[in-house]
Amino acid sequence: MSEMASALGPREHIATVTTDGQDVRLFHIDYPQRGQFREKGVILLIHGFPETSHQYRHVLEPLSNVGYRLIVPDVRGHGASSHPQLGYTKAVLAEDLYHLLQDPSWHRKSHLSHSFATQYASYVKSLIRGECPLPDTTEFEGTKASRKQFHFTFQAQVDLALQLVTGNEKVYLNHFYDKLSYKSCWNTTELYDAFELDAAENRKRLNEYGKCAVPTLGMNIEFSSHAGDMKRMLPEMYETFGCEIVPDSGHYIGEENSDALVAFAIAFLQEHPLV
Repeated sequence: MSEMASALGPREHIATVTTDGQDVRLFHIDYPQRGQFREKGVILLIHGFPETSHQYRHVLEPLSNVGYRLIVPDVRGHGASSHPQLGYTKAVLAEDLYHLLQDPSWHRKSHLSHSFATQYASYVKSLIRGECPLPDTTEFEGTKASRKQFHFTFQAQVDLALQLVTGNEKVYLNHFYDKLSYKSCWNTTELYDAFELDAAENRKRLNEYGKCAVPTLGMNIEFSSHAGDMKRMLPEMYETFGCEIVPDSGHYIGEENSDALVAFAIAFLQEHPLV
């Protein structure tokens, strides 16, 4: 047994998946502990940059208490999962998670991922989106080169970004927490290099298959530099959607207002049950 595996808690697991011939180790939380039955279905919680599965720690117990099983991975390039050199388009990240979820007990899910919902729609009952510019939407194209999205361009220059950030990770990451948070809750560059490829893939799927038919809930944040973005993006990509304003929070809802996140999620899942 590896040192990492021996240090895992009872709800923490490492799985190796193969995507495009590349083996990737995916750390993930399975909550509640395996073997504890839940009847309402499985929710896959997917974090964004610059966080990990740790961002959902406040919502695991309340969502589990009302009957859901939670699968919470560190996506490739983040946390305790593998950090390969390549493979950071949303399509590849979604395929990693598809392979991770090939456990029959994990079927019938609600996901927080546009790419997963469009690529593997038969696995998805509903979708909840946190705020993030969705590649190939008008909002994304209009803001990707703006000052507030400077990291899109900066982190796309992978070699330069790595050289400048290495050794200064805490300073760099705290910039985002300080800038995008409404509440002060705390004192991988290749992901952004792939954004233009993500936009091309989203455009191709939209042209070939039309808008995503999975019922979708968007989270619009009260105190955010992205406030209002969600309402403008959803009609471009989804057939059936709603939008809720998360009060008293900045960009990091799971950290800043987990109670609202849980309440909106439960209400949405009652309207769109997983089983």
